[in-house]
Amino acid sequence: MTHPLAGLSTRAPGREAGLLSDRQGRILRLVAEGKTNKAIASLLGYSESTVKLELSRTMELLKANDRQQAVQVARNLHLLEQAAPHGEVAG
Repeated sequence: MTHPLAGLSTRAPGREAGLLSDRQGRILRLVAEGKTNKAIASLLGYSESTVKLELSRTMELLKANDRQQAVQVARNLHLLEQAAPHGEVAG
């Protein structure tokens, strides 16, 4: 059986083995908590358009059709465990 993300291009070199950037991980963790894009933007100090763009890129990367599917795929791949909670810096 082939891994669901086999052969997937990440575009940005140097990403963590978990596939998601720190920003994408923080945003997706907050989506998993049920936060809206507007609330996520406010919590993280980003514009709402930045949150939407990063979430769109994350869904594309995870081959998800919507926010909740992206969260489910990330959970299945244990990617949310690698993301730093909002307000903390991953290290």
